[in-house]
Amino acid sequence: MIAESHAEHRERARPEWMDGSGELAPAFAVVIFDHAIDRLYNGIGIGDDYRQETDFSTFTLETHSLLEQPVAADEEVLVRSHILAVDAKRMHIAQEMFRPGETRRAALMEQLSIHIDLSIRRSAPFPPERLARIRAAMEAQREWPPPRGTGQRIALAE
Repeated sequence: MIAESHAEHRERARPEWMDGSGELAPAFAVVIFDHAIDRLYNGIGIGDDYRQETDFSTFTLETHSLLEQPVAADEEVLVRSHILAVDAKRMHIAQEMFRPGETRRAALMEQLSIHIDLSIRRSAPFPPERLARIRAAMEAQREWPPPRGTGQRIALAE
């Protein structure tokens, strides 16, 4: 099972991460999401220690980001990481960024990641005990409101 603390990450937007408009630059929103995914992975047993002990890790295959509300310098944000789906080798995760105490979302990032055997740089199934931990974490989140806007594709309206 997952402790909610591993699925939530708080971070302050650094002044040097602002764009020319004084808002959090998209690249640095991704940095905050990346810090949050590290926290989740460490919490479910597929993070830094796992990589060092086993020579297995995950690679990100695809990401989509929605920047919905500006975040200012020195503003604290809360990222909530949702495990939406998992199979033998892959995970689909959505992460929502909020200002603490607010329900209006600042950003969404969705990613598809794959489990990798680093010794041969190829995909590999999760070990059964790790897959069970991921599934338990996903089940523990079933009561969370599903993140709106996931699964969308990028395209111009025709």
